[in-house]
Amino acid sequence: WIRDLMRAFCFLYSSVVARSEPRAHKPAILSGLSLLLCSLLLLLLIVAKAFKTPIMAPEMNRVVTGDGIIKPQCDKLQYTSITLPNGLRVLLISDPETDKAAAALNVRVGSMSDPVELPGLAHFCEHMLFYSSEKYPIEDEYSKFISDHGGHTNAFTAAEDTNYQFDVNWDALPEALDRFAQFFISPLISGDGVEREVKAVDSEHGKNLAVDAWRFHQLNKATGNQHHPWARFFTGNLETLLTTPTKKGINVRAAVADFHSRHYSANLMAAAVYGRHSLDELQQLAVDAFSGVPNQELQAPQFPPDIFQDEHRGLLIRVVPIKESHILDIQWDIPPTEPLYRKAPTNYISHLLGHEGAGSAFALLKARGLATALSAGEGGGSLSSRSFFGVRVDLTEEGNARIAEVAEVIFKYLDLMRGLGGVSEQVGCFILAFIIF
Repeated sequence: WIRDLMRAFCFLYSSVVARSEPRAHKPAILSGLSLLLCSLLLLLLIVAKAFKTPIMAPEMNRVVTGDGIIKPQCDKLQYTSITLPNGLRVLLISDPETDKAAAALNVRVGSMSDPVELPGLAHFCEHMLFYSSEKYPIEDEYSKFISDHGGHTNAFTAAEDTNYQFDVNWDALPEALDRFAQFFISPLISGDGVEREVKAVDSEHGKNLAVDAWRFHQLNKATGNQHHPWARFFTGNLETLLTTPTKKGINVRAAVADFHSRHYSANLMAAAVYGRHSLDELQQLAVDAFSGVPNQELQAPQFPPDIFQDEHRGLLIRVVPIKESHILDIQWDIPPTEPLYRKAPTNYISHLLGHEGAGSAFALLKARGLATALSAGEGGGSLSSRSFFGVRVDLTEEGNARIAEVAEVIFKYLDLMRGLGGVSEQVGCFILAFIIF
């Protein structure tokens, strides 16, 4: 639940400080508001103290509040957290000086929950919720209202999460939040919009085909354990969401409605709401908007850790990229880091491997004329059951011809970190023992 709140806030933050087209995935940062909520990232790492009352089973018809949120002294914003009677958790942020309001909601279900016969269904469900609802049946009422009131909408679907966000002029927050909440209360899942939105998803997939990052991501899936849900095709396209299902007699509109009803439960949701209103006013807005979300008391989906097995490790795969470049990308799957978010052990490894000063792996590679840049860190696609850690080396022409030597430097540096005087035993045991082929 802490992760859910963090994700809800992180994308609320993106919504406030970024402009983006509806359902775009890479918003551009604005200059005016970019520092508005920066300290909240630290706040959400310690937000567990906000929930002193058990949150899994709130008393019937009672809002549970948590006021033990710790924040930096320089942070003048006000915060509180609440758990609604239906189990939905909300972080409230009051900023009396803001001209903008925003909200984000994270659902603990994603593309790994796609049915085998409908790859991309979770992503398609995300798209379909924007159309209309029982309370607001006019098509695109939500998006039009947000746009007319100086705001923007966005959403994304990941392996285990689906996230929705918007920002809007501060005084339009009550009406915007009410429209937003209908995504999770009573969406209509328009049958007329299925073919149009499938084409939108297909267009999104078509753009991804020419992007190296997306191609490499799919390559990782194709070279992993093909029996694991992570290896499936997550985006969806015309073939997987319309053509093939139709031939098999599958009603796609009904499949979306079924997916929503089976997975979108209030106890698997966490939201963040930000605005000029007082905390009491924000709490009432959240109660009014989200109390109607059904709680099916579901358990979060669980997945095994065998994303990669022994036969999938220790491989050298050569790829011809779309964009001309020479890159060595070394990837490891490691134990999940979510439970250790307070200690963040991979941050230590990332800092040391990514160091560019004297004595670093990069300094040696650069001195040999083999590399122009090096970065290291945990990937954003890490899962609850397994995390991913990688080292990327931008190679020179000479480095591309001497890949084995570049890799040897990286692994020797890891050995140095594991040795006497390297990282602490706690960090070393957790990470480094798992990143040696």
